[in-house]
Amino acid sequence: MNDYLIMALFWGLGGLVNGIAGFGCALVATPLATQFIELPIAIPAGTIIGLAMNMQMGLTFRKYADWDRLRPLIFGAFPGALTGVTLMKKLPGDTLKFAMGIFLIT
Repeated sequence: MNDYLIMALFWGLGGLVNGIAGFGCALVATPLATQFIELPIAIPAGTIIGLAMNMQMGLTFRKYADWDRLRPLIFGAFPGALTGVTLMKKLPGDTLKFAMGIFLIT
């Protein structure tokens, strides 16, 4: 089967989980995707796809948002993203796979 079709199926499954639970797209699709593509490609692709899905969901449901409760989450996302990108650049792929496995099991 074509790798592009397999990736689309994985991200479709991740999108289904994201639509039902509100999160989990990358938790489902990224480990599956890393079986067919390299981790340095899978993680940025997953980030872009997850961001697009969550932006669409945020725009759809923006009238229900409680901005006073969201403000700390928004400000906390920036240091978290910076830390994640830094770790992704500094750590080897095997260490990232191991850490992702431990995180998922936990």
